Amino acid sequence: MQVRPGTADGARLSWLCTTDAELQRYLDLEPNMETARRRVVAIILIPAVITSVGFGPALGTITAFGVLVALLMEWWRSTRPSTPMRGALSAAGFQFLLTSGVALTGGLRSPWLPWLAIPVMMLACRFRRAVVITGLVLAAVVAVAACLIAEWAGTARQFPVWYHGLAATALTVALAIVGLTMQSAEIQSRSAANQDPLTGLPNRKALNDTLRHLAPRIWAANKWLCIPACDLDHFKDINDRYGHPRGDEVLVQAAATLQSSLQGIGTVFRIGGEEFVAVLPGVDREDGTRIAERIRHVVSTTPMSDLSITCRWGWPRRAVMPTSRRCSRRRTPRSTRLRAPAATRSAAPEERTD
Repeated sequence: MQVRPGTADGARLSWLCTTDAELQRYLDLEPNMETARRRVVAIILIPAVITSVGFGPALGTITAFGVLVALLMEWWRSTRPSTPMRGALSAAGFQFLLTSGVALTGGLRSPWLPWLAIPVMMLACRFRRAVVITGLVLAAVVAVAACLIAEWAGTARQFPVWYHGLAATALTVALAIVGLTMQSAEIQSRSAANQDPLTGLPNRKALNDTLRHLAPRIWAANKWLCIPACDLDHFKDINDRYGHPRGDEVLVQAAATLQSSLQGIGTVFRIGGEEFVAVLPGVDREDGTRIAERIRHVVSTTPMSDLSITCRWGWPRRAVMPTSRRCSRRRTPRSTRLRAPAATRSAAPEERTD
């Protein structure tokens, strides 16, 4: 077994998670799945309590015992760090409790038989394909065993129609909870993948995705698309002279200034280092030049971490184009830049004294 570097909870690589990426995926999804699991347990408690009250003392006692075991399992998980092995054992315990309930309520005629799919779904949300297939096979085996035991023990009983409806409604809600949990986890993952962690701006991946979806709509509407690029002057000198933490402060403040200066016209992306790109739908080159010059002036007159910062804008011809085939097939020449006046670019940034 191999301990994953940088994991404080002792999670290890094993058959459940054979690679670091699979282990990281499990650890990222586990907080969401823990919330979903608790909600599913809370949902199943309602019909369990009804069963314990309305269907005889023997079945009620066994159901109450199963509820107690489920609560103890949740308490046990909440007091220990999450690992793939504990997650798999929790799913197996949940499967065993449900299988026991199916065996006690009639096997094939049990209203809880479809619930055996829930633990397998939770495995599918966190583990690789081989683990899910193994869980599916084991679930099928224990389901057959539960049905055979029910037939042998004669546990089949005639549940009222409303009870079947209650079980089906609870299952529908549980499936919706698991689905919404995965949707929330996917949204969080996409947001983290498309966002620059320092400035909070969309990153290069988000820029590529935006252009891939935006360009066809701009093309269909026969509009212009302006994509000017910006970089901060002498940013390396800031890091060398004042340190990287000061440079990070400048980047954060510059990102906020750039985005606010667009006034809702477009979106600023950080593509790396001190380099930014703005996407301005419906803006031609002339208007884009005016916007870039206005923002350059705002940046040069706004103190950032008590430093005077200047920037410069420019773009290849492909980045400012009408949506026509003739223009889009042109080869990309060198970028042309809007340069700040020499007096503002001639030296590295100095601390402001005003």
